[in-house]
Amino acid sequence: MSTSFLYHAFGLPGYDYVRQEFVGGNILLHVRPKGTLVRCPCCRSRNVVHRGVSERWLRTVPVGLKPVWLVVEVPRIGCASCGLVRRIELRIAELTCRETSDHSILEGFPTVQVFSILPTEVFGCHVVQA
Repeated sequence: MSTSFLYHAFGLPGYDYVRQEFVGGNILLHVRPKGTLVRCPCCRSRNVVHRGVSERWLRTVPVGLKPVWLVVEVPRIGCASCGLVRRIELRIAELTCRETSDHSILEGFPTVQVFSILPTEVFGCHVVQA
């Protein structure tokens, strides 16, 4: 999987793909913010010192019937301009939320739709049997 796939499939600009895991029927996508997103949440300065990382799990849109979780490495930074020590803001979720903002769009929609028509009727193609 690539960073481009994260951007186009999940709408994650500014994040790098690290790795993926399949645990207990869940898909875990490990990502970290690019350097351009690392700035002070108070004064927006990029003059910061890294002071460790923490993980934040965010539920995002499912892939098929599999739940997908983004495991985000959130840097803890100290700002050299204003002196604040805090984790950076994630633009993909609110501070107290465990879901990405695009997940709320899917509320009320079924995950799987069953069609009673043949794929040949949908796509207009014919199956050639040998």
